Amino acid sequence: MTKILKSNTVGIKEAAEILRCGGLVAFPTETVYGLGANGLSETAVKLIFKAKNRPDNNPLILHVSSLEMASEVAYEIPVIGKKLLEKFWPGPLTLVVKKSDKVPVNVSAGGKTVALRMPDHPIALSLIKEAGFPIAAPSANISGKPSPIEAGDVLSDLDGKIDAVIDGGKCRVGLESTVVDVTQNKVKILRHGAISLEQLAELLDYKPEIDTDKSLIDLHEIKYAPKCSIKLFTLDNAPFIGVKDGIVALSFSPPPSIFSIKLSSLEEYAAKLYSILREADKKNIKILYMEKPSNSGIGAAILDRLQKAESR
Repeated sequence: MTKILKSNTVGIKEAAEILRCGGLVAFPTETVYGLGANGLSETAVKLIFKAKNRPDNNPLILHVSSLEMASEVAYEIPVIGKKLLEKFWPGPLTLVVKKSDKVPVNVSAGGKTVALRMPDHPIALSLIKEAGFPIAAPSANISGKPSPIEAGDVLSDLDGKIDAVIDGGKCRVGLESTVVDVTQNKVKILRHGAISLEQLAELLDYKPEIDTDKSLIDLHEIKYAPKCSIKLFTLDNAPFIGVKDGIVALSFSPPPSIFSIKLSSLEEYAAKLYSILREADKKNIKILYMEKPSNSGIGAAILDRLQKAESR
């Protein structure tokens, strides 16, 4: 059985000790729950791949609690990277930089870069500080399932497969971090997330390139996929809902069904997306019709996840 730890000083100290001993601990961030291991231990990191049933050619993100810690695992952080982290750290932005020799080969999947993030969550930051090293942490779910936004989601996937989970309630943002490559001293978006292209462009005074190769960080893992079939729609082509179907709407009040949800904003859409997908599976929904969000702001990140779920 996986131990449930409280999000207090005692719980964080126990979680840090588990990590120091080479174990696995799931913990909350502002985005989703992460599955953490000692990011400087190749042996500990191997356990992440085993628990998640995750391909070992997918690199991981190292979570840090300070710029000093980030500098220890980065060969260099270029000027543009420093500009981004000054604005968006702590927060849901991951920087891909050239790695130092301290980074285990399985963290970077044999590559020359490492992905770094400083989470904007008091529990996550306290845990990293208490542990005293960067924590490698992908989302705390079985590969192929929606990411977890509360401790119960973690347990439904990983109970008995990991040592502990810190119960910190629901995650605020609900979507994974934006991932950007800054190795060429310019910004290239590798994954849409909570920090939007528009926010980056405002800081940079230019529109960042959106990468299509996706070779520097794990974007190939099949995610966001519930058991039910996902169908996207717009207001102009609202669907006919069958008796075993569900609907999620943003711009109108949907017709009654066994699973009918009206969202008030894109922010609510993001925060509830993964819990909606998990709940649809619990209710054995056959087809889940989901209104297509605008491809701007955090809507771009929501749309990215929905399109992956729809095309899986």
